[in-house]
Amino acid sequence: MVPSSVSKPHYYQGGGTNFDPPFDMAANLAQKYISNSIILFIFMTDGGSSYPVSGVQKLRSLQANNPNRFKYAGI
Repeated sequence: MVPSSVSKPHYYQGGGTNFDPPFDMAANLAQKYISNSIILFIFMTDGGSSYPVSGVQKLRSLQANNPNRFKYAGI
């Protein structure tokens, strides 16, 4: 159950091994809502993918500029 003050999860089910598209999606969502929300993203993978350099760079920049409003983690 999701409390009313928490938005529902967004899922990206693109398949493949390029994680830049879902990281870009996360960055775009964060930029859209960050002024009014505290945002948390968690990425999970079974491995075997290339490191999403561009996507991670965008998320790190958002986190650096919004340290108390944005967090992300990868598993």
